Amino acid sequence: MGGRGSGHYCHWSKATALESTQRIDIRYMRRHGLLRVGWVGTLSWNRGGEPSGSICYQTWGDHIVFTYRYSDEPVEQTVYLERTPCRFGGERAWFRCPYCKRRCEVLSLAGKYPACRKCYRLPYQSQCEDHLGRLMRRQEKLEAMLWGDKRKWWRKAKRDRLMKEWDWISGAADEAFVLAAANLLGADDLLRILGGIAR
Repeated sequence: MGGRGSGHYCHWSKATALESTQRIDIRYMRRHGLLRVGWVGTLSWNRGGEPSGSICYQTWGDHIVFTYRYSDEPVEQTVYLERTPCRFGGERAWFRCPYCKRRCEVLSLAGKYPACRKCYRLPYQSQCEDHLGRLMRRQEKLEAMLWGDKRKWWRKAKRDRLMKEWDWISGAADEAFVLAAANLLGADDLLRILGGIAR
């Protein structure tokens, strides 16, 4: 016990994350006006720029009927909707999971039938990351905000605050990487590698 590579780890690290499955997001459907009564259409997914699947749907007043093929078998599944009033008027639509009946915004197609992530025991991608992974994800997000194609123009005070956070995150990510490498390789091996790079 207590050997090299042991210690804290994320128990979700080898699990399939929700974001890596085919999902039906009611927020997307609501935003694009696809929840109107009698609306018929198709949702499709891409992976690596290539089509990876599709599902047909027909919207009714209180439910949506999804039709698709699973392993060349035709499947039809009815998913009921729940609508709740918004604070400043209007209403928000939710899926009712066909199995646990809980209210949710995303249904996963990790199996034959659409269900919520809790029924399929799917963690979020962020739950599968260790400390270093979270730091690197935050660093990438800050870099996209500050220098990416969709960068925004903020007041100097806000930009300075984000730059300060980026400096701290960058240093913390480097430190976490060195600690992870030392834990994996051993301190002596890591120092020998770093010494060779420095020369």
